Amino acid sequence: MQLDELEEFPHYDTINDFLTGLEVTELEEIRIYMIKELFNKRCFDQYKIEGRYWGVIFDGTGLYSFEKKHCEHCLRREYKNKETGEIQTVYMHHVLEAKLVVGDMVYSIGSEFIENESENVTKQDCELKAFHRLAEKLKQTYKRLPICVLGDSLYACEPVFSRCEEYNWKYLFRFKEGRIRSIASDFYAIKTMEKGQKENHLFWVNDMPYHKRMVNVLESKFEH
Repeated sequence: MQLDELEEFPHYDTINDFLTGLEVTELEEIRIYMIKELFNKRCFDQYKIEGRYWGVIFDGTGLYSFEKKHCEHCLRREYKNKETGEIQTVYMHHVLEAKLVVGDMVYSIGSEFIENESENVTKQDCELKAFHRLAEKLKQTYKRLPICVLGDSLYACEPVFSRCEEYNWKYLFRFKEGRIRSIASDFYAIKTMEKGQKENHLFWVNDMPYHKRMVNVLESKFEH
């Protein structure tokens, strides 16, 4: 029997039992349907960046960690015990999430597992590799959605810039000195030249050349 409305909200055990019986692809379809309905109803239009772009945060997070190998897709990380010198291996499962920013809330609009194809890979999967897979999925699902990609300094690199520009996406990333040394060097050189001016909490330089594009860098200082 199909119901258009529920008289009461199901118990969480009932919901969990229902979800465990669904294929991952079906869960994806449910999420896509819900997000597209919110877009169609223009529920969050006031949260667009510059009245046009949807802010979407990309960020990886850990799901599980194990002392022993869980499966052939586990990521591996080795640690050296400073006292004993023993090498310890931790096995992990991570996921990359794309979350739509609406005020002080976020909504998941895409997920991509960060995992190895097999246990014999010479180079492990990583967050940046997963970014390109997830970006492709989002572009296919939300073809005309004007996106501004938000992320930490990991994403401030040429491959991500190129992917965003290929999809006509804007991007705004946290910049950390050492990530792109040429930009950091030029930025601080210009800042040094401006030392005679009054110290400001904001300092920015527009149209800094990097490869075939121009980038803008802004430094913000906050007093606690």
